[in-house]
Parts: sequence; structure tokens; C-alpha cells
Amino acid sequence: MSIGKQIKAMRKIRGLTQKELAEKCSMADSAVRKYESGKIVPKIEMLKRIADALEMPVGAFLPSMGLGESTGSRIKIARERQGVTQAELAEKMGVTPQSISQYERNIINPKPETIKKFADALGVDARWLEVGEYEDNSLSGEEQQLLRYFRIMSPEGQHVALERMDELSQHPRYKKDF
Repeated sequence: MSIGKQIKAMRKIRGLTQKELAEKCSMADSAVRKYESGKIVPKIEMLKRIADALEMPVGAFLPSMGLGESTGSRIKIARERQGVTQAELAEKMGVTPQSISQYERNIINPKPETIKKFADALGVDARWLEVGEYEDNSLSGEEQQLLRYFRIMSPEGQHVALERMDELSQHPRYKKDF
């Protein structure tokens, strides 16, 4: 999801208009429109102001800008979530622990077939490992963003997030009309 779409999604989740977000950031609402449409990408200083106004970490935007998250970091995240050591993953994949370390530190960029092996060994989506997006085209950009947020949370944060999602899903205001 582009940074503009992320800004728009989070603005809507927070129940803000473009004008309200602009006021919180001390900028023109035309700038918010340009960011959301993708006509311009905010500089990091402005992104920080937007993140603060939306009450979220600026790092949540960085993966879509190609910063802060890489294939190596996603491999490490997935491995740690599985509770697997580098040595255990290496054995499962038939490679050395040193090569796992090099992939995780982005010294070596894995080829597509290696990404597939990582995905199979870790039980995650190969497209997510490669580019931070999901192969499942049925997921909207907002759903993919929810998954990204969930994956960067600690187990305790994930538990709290699920509790809150359960609360929201029961609230009449937020239920879909089928």
C-alpha cells in the first residue's frame, strides 16, 4: 500500500477529515490531498507530524517507503515469531547458520527460489517475505496494513490488538450490514 493510501486509511480510521488532519499538522489541506493521492510523498519531517497527528509510530509508514523493513528483516521477524533459531532454520533449509545470518542482515539478497524456501520453512507468504505484501489478492490495502501492524507487535501487543478488534466487531456502529 502506498504511503498516501496509508495516510488516508489511518485518517479515516481516526475519523478525521482532510482539513482536520491538516489543522493537526499545521499544513494546508491541499497538502493532505496531494499526499493521499500520491502526487507528492511527504518528507520525513512532515511524515512525523502526520504520524503524531494520527497517533501512530512514524515507522508504520516506513516499510511502504522502502525504509526500515527489508526481506532480511521480515525473515528475522518470521523466524523469531516461530521461536526458531538461525541454526534450526538453517538445518531445515539445508544451508549454514552463517548464510541465514547474512540474509537477515541484508548482506545477501535471497533469490526468488530461496525466498520460497524461507516461506515454506517458516510457514509465511513468500510475497510478504519478498516485498511486504501478500499474494492473496482478496486482501484490501487496509487489510494488508492491519497484517503489517500485527506482525511488528510483540505477542502481548498482538493479544491486546485481538481483544480490541473483538470489541470493535461487536459494536453495532462498526458492524457491516449484510
